[in-house]
Amino acid sequence: MKKFLNLLLSLFSVSLIFAQKASDVLENGTRIGVDNIIIYKYDPTAKILKYGVTRSLGDETQPVIFTTVEDGSLYLCGKNAINIYTRPLNPLNYSYGSATELLPDLINEAGATAFASIVGSIPVANSGKMLMAMPNKKVNGKTVAQKPIEVAVEICTISDNIERKFMAIENDLNNDQKDKINAAFKKLKELDFKEELSTTTAFKKIEETKESIEEHFESIESNLADARTMVSKFDCEKINGSTLKMQLNLFVQNYSKAYQEQLKRLKNLQIAFDLVEKEIFKASVGGGEKGLQWCVLLEEVPTKNGKIASHSLQVFESGYSLSDANEIIATPQKEIMKSTSKFRRFQRFVPEVSVGIAYTFFKYYEYGTTTDAAGQQFVADPTEKEIKNLNISTMVNFVYYVQNSSVHPFWQIGAGLNAEIPTLLTGFGLRGVLGTNRLTISGGIAMTWIKELDSLKVGDQISGTSDIDKDLKQNFSWPPKPYIGLQYNF
Repeated sequence: MKKFLNLLLSLFSVSLIFAQKASDVLENGTRIGVDNIIIYKYDPTAKILKYGVTRSLGDETQPVIFTTVEDGSLYLCGKNAINIYTRPLNPLNYSYGSATELLPDLINEAGATAFASIVGSIPVANSGKMLMAMPNKKVNGKTVAQKPIEVAVEICTISDNIERKFMAIENDLNNDQKDKINAAFKKLKELDFKEELSTTTAFKKIEETKESIEEHFESIESNLADARTMVSKFDCEKINGSTLKMQLNLFVQNYSKAYQEQLKRLKNLQIAFDLVEKEIFKASVGGGEKGLQWCVLLEEVPTKNGKIASHSLQVFESGYSLSDANEIIATPQKEIMKSTSKFRRFQRFVPEVSVGIAYTFFKYYEYGTTTDAAGQQFVADPTEKEIKNLNISTMVNFVYYVQNSSVHPFWQIGAGLNAEIPTLLTGFGLRGVLGTNRLTISGGIAMTWIKELDSLKVGDQISGTSDIDKDLKQNFSWPPKPYIGLQYNF
C-alpha cells in the first residue's frame, strides 16, 4: 500500500514540472526539419519581426512563407544545432549590433576658421611702384616739407601659372560637392534590401556617382600638390620677395584646411558606402551554399537532449543620418525590437503529467470465521464483493506530437487508489477532444492486487480472525478490468 501512495505522491509532484513544458511543445511548438533553417526578416514599415522555415531559398516551387514571430516562440529541432539566418537590413538604418558615432572635431573647425580669417586679412603687393617719403628742405632759411615722389621700384609679382593654379583650387573648393554627397547618401539609405538584383543594381549607380565625386577631390589634391611645388620654387630677391612667398604659403595652407574640411564629407560617405557594400556582400554569399543567397548567418543555436536553448534576437535603429546642418553623422543606437525564442530537441512522444479520475470495477473475496457447537472457529466460505467506484489517479501521458493539430493521441500509464485495492492503469486516450487542451479522456485496462489466503483454506481450524489476517497475501487479479478516465493537465 505504501508503495502506491509513494507513487501517487511522486507522480503528482513531477506534474508541476513537466506539464508546462509539454504544453508549450504541443500547443506552441513548431517543428524544424533536420535540413531546415530559420530565417528572420524585420519589416521596417510595419515594425514587426517575421520568420520563415525552409531548406533552400532557391526553390521556387516552395517559396518561404514569412509569419509574425511571437515572443517566447518554441522551435523543435531535429538535430544538435540549427543555423539562424536573417534577411539583410540596410546598415545605414538598422543593425543587429552596435554602431560607431562619428562627430566633427570642433577644435579643428574653430582653428581652421580663425586661421582663414587671419590669412584673409594679409594684403598681397600687386603694384610696380611705391611712394617714397622725401626729406624736408630749407629754402631761404625756412624748412619746407617736400611732397613724396614716385620712385620706380622693382618688386616681385605672382606668376600667371601660380595665379591660375590658385583660381582652379578656389573654383573647385567653391563647388564643394555637398549636395551630390548628400544625394548619394540618401540613395544609400533608401536601399530596402528586399531583393538582391534590384539592390545591387541601384548600389552600382550610387557607386558611379561616388567615383565622380572622388575625381573632384582628386583634382583638388593634385592642384594643391602643384601649388605647393610652385610656391616652394618661388624665389625673388626683390624688396617684397620674402613677404610675398610667406603670403603664398599661407594661401596654400588655407586652401588645404578648406580641402580637409570638405574631404570629411566624402570620408563619411565612404564609411556609409563601405557598410552597405559589406552587407550586400555578406547577403550575396549567404549561407555559403546554393539556395541560401541573400540572407546573413546570425549564429548556430545548439539543441541538445535534455536542454532548451533560449535565443534572443534584437533589432536596433542605428547607422548614419543627416544632421540639421545636412552633415552625415552617426545615429545613436536604439533598440526597437526584441524577441526571445526557445529551441528544443524534437521528440515524437512528449511526456505530460495529469491528475484525474478513472472509473473501474473489481470483484474480490472477504474471508471470515464460522463456529461449531463446541465453540471451535473455522475458516468460513468467502463472501464475494464488488467495487464499482471512481479512482483518483495520476497519469503520465506520452503524447504523440502532431503539428498544427488540436487533437493529440497518447498512451498513458498511472496509478489509482481506492479504499482497499491499489490499481495500476494503462491505456490510450485523446488530448484536446473536449474543447480544451487541459482535459483529456482515456480508456484502457486496470490491473489490481487482491488479498487472498496463502496457506489456509476454507474449513481449516483457526484460533480467530487474527489467523486469517496474518495469512492473507496480495495476489495479482486476472483478468484485468477496463477503465474510463478523465484527467486534468497542469
